[in-house]
Amino acid sequence: MAYITRLDVDAYGSLDAPDDVWPRDVTQHNWMSGDRYPQIEGTIPFSWEPGDKRQTPDAFWYPQMRDWVLSGSAYQAMTGVASQDLHLIARGALDGNPLYLVQAPTVLDVIDRERSIIDRYPTYEILRFPVLPRSAAPLVAERIFRVPGSATIIVIGEAVRQAIEDSASTGFNFVPVEWSDG
Repeated sequence: MAYITRLDVDAYGSLDAPDDVWPRDVTQHNWMSGDRYPQIEGTIPFSWEPGDKRQTPDAFWYPQMRDWVLSGSAYQAMTGVASQDLHLIARGALDGNPLYLVQAPTVLDVIDRERSIIDRYPTYEILRFPVLPRSAAPLVAERIFRVPGSATIIVIGEAVRQAIEDSASTGFNFVPVEWSDG
């Protein structure tokens, strides 16, 4: 199995940080290409706007970033399985607790383009919902990756999801990816 990961913003809220921590405009970074965002020195002082649960999650939504801010337990769970697929941009803190601002820069071209939902325009395409061929299952089992054509879809393999669940990390929603026989 593989899963699209989404952060449960309504339930867990979002983070904020001072604008001056960024070495360059995050809106100008090409998040679809796999380019790594520059590392940030020091510790980012985060603040948190709670969601409906009013419970601090282990995976936070941070609107300036496309990826994740993780607690220590979530970071360890994910890097324990797929360290090659996470780029540590910065360390942060929330109420004295360490946080890790990470990017998932790995791009794996493993989609079944015929069965995936793709919006096609004259000069570009946007992948809306990927379908993976079953033949890719062994390749993606222990990976965290993006798929070509989407800046926001991040897919994790079964071993990564299991590590997150085993660590009791909160904040993620997992949407199973559809598989094709291709």
